[in-house]
Amino acid sequence: ECPLANGLKEFNGCPDSDGDGVQDKYDSCPNVSGPKTNKGCPLIEKKDQDVLDFAMRAVQFDLGRATLKSESFSILDKISGIMKKYQDYKLEIGGHTDNTGSAGFNLELSEKRAKVCYEYLISKGVGQGRLSYVGHGQNKPIADNATEQGRFLNRRTEFTMIPK
Repeated sequence: ECPLANGLKEFNGCPDSDGDGVQDKYDSCPNVSGPKTNKGCPLIEKKDQDVLDFAMRAVQFDLGRATLKSESFSILDKISGIMKKYQDYKLEIGGHTDNTGSAGFNLELSEKRAKVCYEYLISKGVGQGRLSYVGHGQNKPIADNATEQGRFLNRRTEFTMIPK
């Protein structure tokens, strides 16, 4: 099946460079071992996933603006370190708002906020090609916008690691 590469008999001659049981043509991380259930990429350690989950609440902006508050820098620095640790992953940054204000304003604000995080991570040495950002506005609430607590929970920035 792979006439231009030396491979394994069990994979009809196709290679498995990292020896993880996922042939390279199906392996999202062919140079580093990982389970088949994760497309051949290493699993994100729980402590690193916890940082990404915490960042959803810890990254803060000035009200109604896309200006990062200074308390956000330390968590974004940790995310930069995680990206350096997991070289075979990309990071999608998703901005979200509550439903206060117009849908158009919220969509634009959420995208600007995600972009500010994107630019910050680039400034810390994460390659632009490994990052993407998207604004969801008020379209993906995780709580009821009828309460202050719900609106607070809906104002968030999500950081999702994706195998390349």
